[in-house]
Amino acid sequence: MQKIIVIGAGPAGLSAAIWLRRFDLHPIVLDSHDRPGGQLLSIGNLIPDFPGIPEVAGPDLAARLAAHASALGVQIRQNIVVEGIDPESGVVRTTTGPYGYDRLIIASGSRQKTLGIPGEAEMIGRGEVYSASQDAQRFAGRTVVIVGGGDRAVENALLLAEAAARVVLVHRSPVFRGQDRFLDRMAKTANIEVRAPARVLRIVGRDRVEGVEIEQGSEIRILPCAAVLVRIGVTGNTSFLNDTSLIDERGFLRVDERCRTRLPNVWAIGDVALDPFFASISAGIGQAAMVAKQLV
Repeated sequence: MQKIIVIGAGPAGLSAAIWLRRFDLHPIVLDSHDRPGGQLLSIGNLIPDFPGIPEVAGPDLAARLAAHASALGVQIRQNIVVEGIDPESGVVRTTTGPYGYDRLIIASGSRQKTLGIPGEAEMIGRGEVYSASQDAQRFAGRTVVIVGGGDRAVENALLLAEAAARVVLVHRSPVFRGQDRFLDRMAKTANIEVRAPARVLRIVGRDRVEGVEIEQGSEIRILPCAAVLVRIGVTGNTSFLNDTSLIDERGFLRVDERCRTRLPNVWAIGDVALDPFFASISAGIGQAAMVAKQLV
């Protein structure tokens, strides 16, 4: 019997496991969190474009996928952090011990990039990491700084502004990467202020966020605020891989047209291997089916 390990219990990883069970294979899914679903669990707004299930909440879709996998007998092991992969011996090293594999599917997802500025690590360590869709109401009447210039930054600004927050959007370039439809809405929203080109130098506050230090032109000033949302893009969850040749310049796993990595018998699917422009729940699920068929 093949030993198949799937790293990650997001939509791509769970879908791969479902397809593998369809082919009478027996994957084990390893996940670092206490419940399956990956980034679906953090989607507070309804997902409007998942085929066949219009406007489903992220946690609800995660529960459906996990229930489907479990009903088929998929072993999903939570709170297991992968520390490394030994491709020569076919072993995944984890905090709870090794897992041998004949075939390995990496579906470890992606994470938000950070600024790497003073005060940011302390902010994250205090748990001051917010979702515009889930936490918007707590910032009504308060100032929130968003850092970034793409779709995610602009969408977050619009969501917070709709909840009556005062939003200051800071972007390092005068050119925004967001879609015109979002930029047009932002330009018409009175409680969104744009600072560009500008950059955040540090996050101020010992016990909580109290402000940011912003450099704009020749001026450096402290802007008081209640929260900082960093939305400067994403990178792949690949810290457990020592071989940097497997990873592109943006931090995502390099794969070919069949989702194969350069390691023997190792595939990668979902956000860890997708160009962020094309990343979506549906894309990851489609890759899962394609890879599962190669393991039959």
